Amino acid sequence: MKALKISLAVIVVAAICIFVIKAIVPPKCDKCNKNLKECICIDIDIDTDNPFVIGIRKQINDLQNKPDNKFCKKEYNSIEYDILMEYNNKNLGTGQDNEKWKNRLLLELFREYSDKFIKQALYIFDRNEWKKEDLDIISGETARLEKNSYNEKNGAFQPDFIKFRQILNQYNKINKFITECNDFEYLDTILDARFPVSEVRDKLSNVATYQNNNLGNEYVNNCTRLHNELKGIPEKLYNEHYNYLRNKIWYWEGKYKNRFNSDDAYKKAFFAPMEEELEKFEEIFKKDDYSFFNKQNYNDLKYKLEFDEYCASLYFQSKKANKK
Repeated sequence: MKALKISLAVIVVAAICIFVIKAIVPPKCDKCNKNLKECICIDIDIDTDNPFVIGIRKQINDLQNKPDNKFCKKEYNSIEYDILMEYNNKNLGTGQDNEKWKNRLLLELFREYSDKFIKQALYIFDRNEWKKEDLDIISGETARLEKNSYNEKNGAFQPDFIKFRQILNQYNKINKFITECNDFEYLDTILDARFPVSEVRDKLSNVATYQNNNLGNEYVNNCTRLHNELKGIPEKLYNEHYNYLRNKIWYWEGKYKNRFNSDDAYKKAFFAPMEEELEKFEEIFKKDDYSFFNKQNYNDLKYKLEFDEYCASLYFQSKKANKK
């Protein structure tokens, strides 16, 4: 009796072990011996009279008939949903074939959709007008397809996915630079304030580099908006620089009377530095390429500064004479 109980216990343990092993180790294909979830050994051209497979394959093939100027992300999602639904309902085949047909159809969907998506993305990149919503779709779909289990590292589509990432990265880099330039301002009027000339020079240098090197990418170079906004940056920086000089000169006009003890102190702390800043302003922007440079406005600033210095000299001379 004791031996019988032991035998029954061994049988139960063995049964449990077999069940656990089967649960842990996925079933394998009878043909290729791969895990069934990875098996796609059904011939792509195989004839089948399964209406569910035929219907889904027709949807997949119809993707190539979609226009290149309109993304078909919704169609992809719909077909993927149909595949998984019919798979879960065990309508794609009997036994292992249901799993295999699911894998095969998902593979076919990935291939056909990737091919169409690449054409649609290139249609956008070849145009002069780039819309944010289109770029968002390209970015999102590129990331999704790259992560797809059927995308191979050295597969046929990966070079295009890499190229799209490079295009978008360069576009975003320039777009960020343009935003930084458009947001740039400097209106400080304190005595020790100095306009960030080196920063402006760097920005102008970057603009020239982008313009002289086709924006760093042959596709990004097609985007008219980037070209137009880059072209406007030098004038934007010119206006910021000019406004800084004007505001500071006007702010300090006549303040020699109550902010400085002598003409020398006034010249050292205000006039000489401002005169140097005016010279740097002219040096940066008085160029043939910059038609927006207004010589009259520059001369007016220079005259105002020099007139203030003249008035300061008279004031301190008079103040000195009155002390005698």
